[in-house]
Amino acid sequence: LILPSVLFQRVINFQCDEDHIAQMKETSLALAKNGAKANKLFGLSDDLAYIDSFEKHFLPSSKFRKIWDILVLIGLVLYVFYLPISFMHLIENSPFTKTPVLLSLQYVLDAFFIADAVFNFHYFVYFEEGLLVRDKSYIHQKFISSRNCWREIIGMLPLDLLSCFFGGRYLHHFRLVKVVRIPNIVNSFQNIDSMLSELNIDIDLSLYRVIKLNIVMITACHWVGCIWFMMASLSMASGYDGNWRVADENNEFLSVKHSDFAGFAGYLRSVYWALVGMSTVGYGDIIPTNIIETTYATFVILLGGLFLPAIVGGLAAYMGNFNIAGKTFQKKLARVRSYLL
Repeated sequence: LILPSVLFQRVINFQCDEDHIAQMKETSLALAKNGAKANKLFGLSDDLAYIDSFEKHFLPSSKFRKIWDILVLIGLVLYVFYLPISFMHLIENSPFTKTPVLLSLQYVLDAFFIADAVFNFHYFVYFEEGLLVRDKSYIHQKFISSRNCWREIIGMLPLDLLSCFFGGRYLHHFRLVKVVRIPNIVNSFQNIDSMLSELNIDIDLSLYRVIKLNIVMITACHWVGCIWFMMASLSMASGYDGNWRVADENNEFLSVKHSDFAGFAGYLRSVYWALVGMSTVGYGDIIPTNIIETTYATFVILLGGLFLPAIVGGLAAYMGNFNIAGKTFQKKLARVRSYLL
């Protein structure tokens, strides 16, 4: 006699208490996991046989999931570079019309990460101890346990709409809440590492470490430069007559206009100062002109003194381990030749 699942659950709930039901669930889950491991060991796993063609795209090993993980990493990297540019216009209260392309691209990223949250919360199945988990309630629990839900909710809130009540101003202020997404980049890198290991792609660990260190250095220079650009606006808002941008444009030994190339020249000068200030004590062509800029410049120079040795140490470690396997083989080969001769 085969009972429908609904009637079977009613019988179980009537005959057993909650402790017995929980114990049966644990036993059933353990047996299912052991069976799945055995099937996988002997190549008899049929978990995928009952999945429709649409749901197969959400499997951890599917091509769609791998492409999606790469897109998530790219999106987070773009956030890391786009958000500091909002600092440049933070004090000026620039409306949407002044930076339409930048903000439009960020809105595209916002829509993408909303879709990512929906996929992870409801559709992305996962393997747990060899068992394919498809139950929606378990997928929801995994999403809640593996991510900070409040951070996800805050990152998805369209707070930009509040700027409409201020005539389009303070738009960049409301965009700063998207900073809460940036910590997710750590999990995204881990997903990429797992994907590379599944594809049997071997990467030199020393080279990989150097690439990461250089990415961190470029990101740090970008953030420091964008905030340095904002320091000039903060100086003007604080009542100071001059700032570093005015002094830079009025320098008779230079031919610089920060408005060139649609404002990109000002950004380039800011990042140039950040790179020079963090790596050396500066060349003296861009200098702070008031106490606000001096305080920030002091902090950056101190940070650079602690940050740069880590980059140099990483490069030295990579050069020391460069082709170490080949060098070891050549030494062994030379030793064998010496015995033969």
